[in-house]
Amino acid sequence: MFPTVATSSFVQLEPARQEQLTAYEIGAKSTLFDRRLQLNGAVFYYDYKDKQILGALNDLVFGALPALVNVPKSDVKGFELSVVASPTPALQFSGGVSYAKSRVKGDYFNFDPFGRLANFKGQPFPSAPPWSGFVDAQYNFPLGNLEGYVGGTVNYQDKTNSFFYVTDPEADPPGDILEQKARTLVDLRAGIEKDNWSLQIWGRNVFNKWYWNGAKHVQDVVLRYTGMPATYGMTFSWKM
Repeated sequence: MFPTVATSSFVQLEPARQEQLTAYEIGAKSTLFDRRLQLNGAVFYYDYKDKQILGALNDLVFGALPALVNVPKSDVKGFELSVVASPTPALQFSGGVSYAKSRVKGDYFNFDPFGRLANFKGQPFPSAPPWSGFVDAQYNFPLGNLEGYVGGTVNYQDKTNSFFYVTDPEADPPGDILEQKARTLVDLRAGIEKDNWSLQIWGRNVFNKWYWNGAKHVQDVVLRYTGMPATYGMTFSWKM
């Protein structure tokens, strides 16, 4: 993601330094039980120097203004696991989980979204949830001279903050007011297909979970960008 800002001063247009990344990663892939089970996994460590991130610069007239800035030292460590399983020809499962712990190494002073100067040492990157994962299942069955199927997906995303924030519990407003809460979404699908055509009915976020994908402070208000509510539809496809 490349952050952009609406500029009020030339200060916001000052170029950030080129970031530098040293990445270490090791992983493995395996296929078991006559190709009925596939396991993939990896662990990684990313060492950043001058990571570019959306922060703020001080202007003599307007005060703290959003801008692309550099975090001198930071890192990310974590792992990824995924599985694809077919216990029977008609039943398929897949899933995955990832963990990525990001942090600012050493002192890093900048402004929070409310213009408060603070040291963000040890804080995770904004919009970087530590945990995420999904589970998907589908069952296929004959339906006369057609092929039918039903399936569903569960997606999870951990909480994260939209910006670096002041951790003082007495701060007003509190630093976590721009936090994106953890959320779990459920999608369902069912359909029929034959030869080169298919018809599917689907539902996304079927339990109508209320959540938001981002939040920010603009002038005197806090904005939250809500995710899609429960949505249903039908898709017809034809392969030439």
